Amino acid sequence: MDAIVIAPLADVDPEVLARRQAQGLDRFDEVWDGLLHVVPSPNMEHQRIGYRLTITLGPLAEAAGLVPVYESNLIALGQPGWNDYRVPDLMVFRPEIATDRGVEGLPELVIEIRSPGDDSFDKLPFYERIGTREVLIIDRDTKGVRRWLNRPDGLVEIPADARGCHQLASLPAELRCGAGHLVITSQGTTTTI
Repeated sequence: MDAIVIAPLADVDPEVLARRQAQGLDRFDEVWDGLLHVVPSPNMEHQRIGYRLTITLGPLAEAAGLVPVYESNLIALGQPGWNDYRVPDLMVFRPEIATDRGVEGLPELVIEIRSPGDDSFDKLPFYERIGTREVLIIDRDTKGVRRWLNRPDGLVEIPADARGCHQLASLPAELRCGAGHLVITSQGTTTTI
């Protein structure tokens, strides 16, 4: 799912942007430091994983007083325009940082579902810069999980434990890849995706 870098946002005809917005074609677009990235809609497997993650982790987030959202704008705090934002697959955040534009501030958890050829890893510097507390990148095809925590020196990749599990810091759940499936365990319940 390769993104197409169109041009610096300032160079794109405002009528083109308005037409894309009116037709709903901009739903997955992102702007990276002023460069417009046009991202195609995720394929069915990507959407299936995202949906299952949302219905599995969403109640855990809500029970902790957090808000789960799927595919919403993540904007750096204090960014007045639309010159630098990302659209992660799933976010969990404190309710007070929600705005009409999306999420403005640091989320507790960001999850990216990585499709072949996408730029999920390229988003890590943005997530680090805005202070995202925890990042997961899940491989769409293998269901492999990689995890980063924000430390004083930035995002640090945290390896799986001896059982191959990633215990989330933000939610009472652990994730692992098992026999080509994503396995989530929380409060005695196991969900296989």
